[in-house]
Formats: sequence, structure tokens, C-alpha cells
Amino acid sequence: MNLPFSKSFLRISASAWLVVGCVLMFFVVSHVARNWVREWTAVQTENYSQRRSSIDEYPKRLIGLAPSNVEILFALGLGKNVVGVNRYSSYPPQTLDLPQVCGMVDVDFEQLLMLKPDCVVMLDSQSSLLQKFEELGIQTLSVNDESVEGIIESFVKIAEVCGNAERAAEINKEIEAHIAAVKKRVNGKLRQESNTGQLIFKPGETLNWVYPRNPKANLLKVAGSKGQPDQYEDYLFYRGVGNFPTPVKFTVDADETITISNTGKEAISFLFVYEMMPNREVRFHTIHQGVEAGKTHQIPVSDLKTNAQWQSSVYQEMFKGLTGTGLFAEEAQGMIQTWWHSYFSRPGLRVFWVVPTTNTNDILPLSVQPAPTKIVRTLVGRSEILRPSFEKNLVKAYTETDKKKRQQWNGYMYDRFGQAYLERVKQLVPKTTTAASTSATR
Repeated sequence: MNLPFSKSFLRISASAWLVVGCVLMFFVVSHVARNWVREWTAVQTENYSQRRSSIDEYPKRLIGLAPSNVEILFALGLGKNVVGVNRYSSYPPQTLDLPQVCGMVDVDFEQLLMLKPDCVVMLDSQSSLLQKFEELGIQTLSVNDESVEGIIESFVKIAEVCGNAERAAEINKEIEAHIAAVKKRVNGKLRQESNTGQLIFKPGETLNWVYPRNPKANLLKVAGSKGQPDQYEDYLFYRGVGNFPTPVKFTVDADETITISNTGKEAISFLFVYEMMPNREVRFHTIHQGVEAGKTHQIPVSDLKTNAQWQSSVYQEMFKGLTGTGLFAEEAQGMIQTWWHSYFSRPGLRVFWVVPTTNTNDILPLSVQPAPTKIVRTLVGRSEILRPSFEKNLVKAYTETDKKKRQQWNGYMYDRFGQAYLERVKQLVPKTTTAASTSATR
């Protein structure tokens, strides 16, 4: 559906290959399996509660297979019982010192067994692991974090099995109060247009999408067709899939120096380099003056800075850069807050850059009638960059033949950029090399 709007935003990931068929298959299978998983989870929870009651104690050694599981366990005051976490867990800070036993779907079962867990807390979406845990005789508890209601229910389920039901009730009360406050800030889920309430939120969306709707904006109506209802929006993030040349190229030398080359005909007015290391250390660099057309800009590792208040510094740098393009403060804040969890809380090296106006108009032609006095369009590109040191780790994991050591490659393949990693490794590894990647590709 093409929507006529005056501000367009597109997330560009230059190094990622989108495998649409796999994504669609995943969601179809996930939808079909969801009811079965929930029914199984209810039985498991009931059985585990009966077992726990029979021995009159809660589990003492817990493992969380997802960052959200780990956060809930700590929020319930059960952190002292957590003995293993997901490699992406970073909150609370104590989780960084705990053994990392898994990604989202890959598990180092050897390490996990050494930790001797009484209960493994996991997500419904990790149901592919259930059979293995069952074979090993490891008790599991599955919860759903795909919606606000699911998160609230997760606190109750985990507290019932692992302890501290009173704290769970307190937290859920706080969550519900926060939701009520957010609804009040955005004037509720329904806004008035010509004295008629219009539905502007999308049922089933997470709270993350409250952020882009905070800015004050005129209500946009898209007339439905073929019996479909009208649609309403008051602030849009345009997301889509496209294939078009970008006016910038990023390379990293053997000494880890980043080179940015503007191959276009206009200046790139703002660039922000952000890197979160595997140990969660963050470093960043802002190119305030931008990069002129046909010019290059180099960033040695020594130019990447950090400080104890990096969250605030990163937020302020991005805010200044986005408002400098003509966005209102509320719009820039909505963008940054929506991105924060996905782009500023995960390891990796990435560059945010503002696409020149000519390129924006070529990629997303826009026509508005009646013609507005002024149109401001801010298209933000995000390029994920692989350092040579990271590529060496990819090649090492890819060529590993020991099954016990293959877990790292499996983790790479189930990453959001798994297909891009595979394509890059194939460029780096000689064709004569026998790689053990077949079973891991998706």
C-alpha cells in the first residue's frame, strides 16, 4: 500500500540479505505451532508446580534462555539463583559475569549440563529446543513475551514455579500503571477527527510502537478499498524492502581503520559511528561536518571514544544530527527511542547516515496534493560493518569440523544477519575448503 505522507523514514542495512521466503515460513510455522506450545506450557507449568509442592521447595539453580527471561528472574529477586544466561543478556549488569550458555536457538548443552540447572526458563518461540531438554531430563518452563499481556503473564508463571509471587503481583501492578500513564500521554488509543473516534493504534503491537506516535501530527486517513476499512495514522515509519545503489561505501583496513567514501553527487550531512563490543563496551564517533561528494573520511580506532555516560552521549549526538536535518524534536526522539533496543543495545559496528535529498527522492518519489508549503524528508541509512577481526572469527567457526565446537557457527547462522555472514564467508574461504555449514544454513 502506498501512503502519501510528508516524512519518510527507511531502515537500510547495507550488508544484510533478506530471505523473504524463510521469514514468511518462520511466521507461518510459528503461528501454527503457537497454540500447541501454549497448551504444552500450561501442562508443564502445572506438572512442575505439583513436583515443587511435593518436595516443598523452589528450584535453586535457574537458567534463562532469553534476555527477557533473565530480566524477569532478576526483577523477581531470584538473581542469586541464576547460574546461566543468554549471550545477549546485558541487564541487569550482574548478568555480564554469568556463564553464557546459548543464543536464541543455539544452546551449548555441554556447558549447560555442567551448571546442573533445576529449571530452564525459555520462550514459546524457542519450542524447537523442548525435545532436547526432555531427552536430557531437564525441567523447562516456557513463557510468551510477544505482547504486553504475555509479559505480565510471564511474571505470574515464573513466580509460581520459581518463587516470589508477591513481587510478581507488585511488578505487574507497576506495569499496568505505566501503561495507563503512556495511554494518557498519547490521549488514549482513540483520537478524535471531526468528533469521531478513529483507531490509530494497531492491535497486537508492542509498546515499542508508542514512541513514534508521541509526536503531534495531523491524522492521515487512507481510504479502504474492496470492502476493507479505512486506515488512520498520525506518525509513520516507512519500512520496506528495496534494491537500489547507495551513495556511500564503507571499508575497514587491516589496522581496523574505517574508511567512508561518498560516491554520490551530494554531501552526506550527518554520520554517526556506533560500536558495541562483545563485552558490551561501547565506543562511538560523530562526523559533524559530514562527508562531501566524492570525498573520503577515515576513522582510526583511536577516534572512537567512550565514557561512563555513553547512553546519554549517544542519544544527544543522534538527536542533534536528526534535528539538524529539519526534523522536529519530538520526531527525532521518536525515531531514536524506537531504534534503541535493536540498534544501541546489541553488539556490532554500525554507521547511521542521512541519505542525501536527491537520492531520497529517487528511492521514494513523493507527490502531495494540495502542495504543502514545505516538505522535510529524512531518510536514515544504517550500515552494518564487519571488522577483519570479526571476519576471522567467522571463517574459523565456518571451517570448524568438531561438532562440539560448531555451536558458534550455528549461533552466527541464526543471527539476523546469518545469510549475509554466510555470503561473506564464502567470499573469504577458498572454494577447495570443506566447510561444515550445510546443516546450519536456514
